Parts: sequence; C-alpha cells; structure tokens
Amino acid sequence: MKNLIFENFNFKMKKSFICFLFPLMIVTGCQNGGKIKLRAPHAIKGLVIGDSVLDNNIKDSGSLIAIIAHNNTTKAKLRGIVKNVFKKGTWLQLNGDTEKEILVNFGSRAISFPQSLIGKEVVLDGEARLETLSVDQQKNFAIENEISEAEISKINAFKEVLLFEAKGLVVLEKKSS
Repeated sequence: MKNLIFENFNFKMKKSFICFLFPLMIVTGCQNGGKIKLRAPHAIKGLVIGDSVLDNNIKDSGSLIAIIAHNNTTKAKLRGIVKNVFKKGTWLQLNGDTEKEILVNFGSRAISFPQSLIGKEVVLDGEARLETLSVDQQKNFAIENEISEAEISKINAFKEVLLFEAKGLVVLEKKSS
C-alpha cells in the first residue's frame, strides 16, 4: 500500500513538474533577445532627378564592375561623387574606385544634369554595362565637353568605360555634424 501511495505521489509530482516546466520553456523560447528587424526599402531623401531611388542593394563602382564582368549588363544602384557634367548636360562622369571611367546618362529621356552636381554625392538607379569606346566616340565626347583641340588630338586608342543608363538619381543631403 505504501508503495502504491508513493508511486501515486511520484506520478503527481512528475505531472505538476511537467505542467510547470512546459509553459516555462514556451515563454523563454519565445523571448528572442536578438530579433532581426526587417524593413522595406525606403526612397532616399534628397534632390531627385528622374525616378526616386530606394535605399537597398547600393553598390560602389568596384563591386559593380566585378558583377558586370560576369554578366554583360546588370540592373543596379550605384553610389558616387560627380566628377564632371558635360557642357550640354546630357552626360555626367563619376569618381570611382576603379581605373575605369564612369559615364552616366538618362538614355532616351530628355533629362539634363545641372552643372551644380559637380562634387555632390549621388545614388543612381538604372542599368550598367562595360563598353569599349572607339576613338571617334571619345572625340565626340571631348567635343561635346568643349575640350581643347590639343587634348582631342591625343585620343588615339580604344577605351573601356562603365556606362550607366540611369532612370533615377538622388543627390544625397549632407548630414549636419
């Protein structure tokens, strides 16, 4: 009889321990201190030319060129500082972290880049590709940019450049310190 009482007591202890432990495990298991917060991409704030640009998957010129080396063209977002705006405003040149020149236009859209972009940090959204410019194409760019005849006469070889056809550009706002 004592044995039966002891077994019954032991069973009740196990049952109450499980009833206590199980909810405790659920509560502590659901408390994830290192939660990953997901958020949707947002439009970048700043002066927008063309379409707005979202703040996800932005590349620098070096990593973009590495991607293009495997694919001939790619849709991308590129961040850089405007080095030059051609005189007619149809092309701009970015400073890059590669030896390749980066030329940007809006394709068939009639959008001109203002000269005030020079020195500003921008983020572009569009399509990038590596292209080899002939001597004649380079000379046409030089004429459009009103380069001197002496400089134009020095152009005598093909040159590979990164061409970026933008659908949107955002001039980044400077953060106040």
